[in-house]
Amino acid sequence: MKLGIIGAGGHGKVVGDIALSLNYNQIFYFDDINKSKEIKFLGNYAGKINKTKEYKAIPFIIAIGDNNKRKDIFFELIKKEYKIISLIHPSSFVSKYAKIGKGSVVMPKTVINASTKISNSCIINTSSSIDHDCSINSFCHICPGVNIAGGVKIGKMSFIGIGTKIIQNIRIGTNVTIGAGTIVYKDISSNTKYYNFQNTIINEKK
Repeated sequence: MKLGIIGAGGHGKVVGDIALSLNYNQIFYFDDINKSKEIKFLGNYAGKINKTKEYKAIPFIIAIGDNNKRKDIFFELIKKEYKIISLIHPSSFVSKYAKIGKGSVVMPKTVINASTKISNSCIINTSSSIDHDCSINSFCHICPGVNIAGGVKIGKMSFIGIGTKIIQNIRIGTNVTIGAGTIVYKDISSNTKYYNFQNTIINEKK
């Protein structure tokens, strides 16, 4: 099976590795920087991102960690009617009652429980867990080792830092950044950075 991956950086490597585990055996990378040497064990560097038009018949996934850049490319592909797929590593557990949106990637050892919805082009990173009845809106990045309790709602474009823990029924707004290791026990408004270190909470508006 063939797959086009946009982005050949570190995140792109992990996405390519997942694709190989799912029996994609012809992987073409597109990046504006030639990274042939870095990805040669995973697939072939096919050229800059504008070269994707020559491969439009194959499915694509966007492997760019930056939420804004991933969003822009996602909408460009949608406009041009590309086929965008999601990838779920076989070691992860995704409930048959959960929903995964177009272009999202679920990394190894992840748990997504019943009645949870992951929207378009999200990154659900390694060994994270999202419990029942959660909603992760489009273009979010849930970093490795994040634990999200039931009933949590996270708005578009949010970044949940490594090792964060979010208690049940929390509401997190759009374009929120939560620092690594934070314990979130109250709602967080949009366009906010939120971080705790040794029980000190800093709530900083952009």
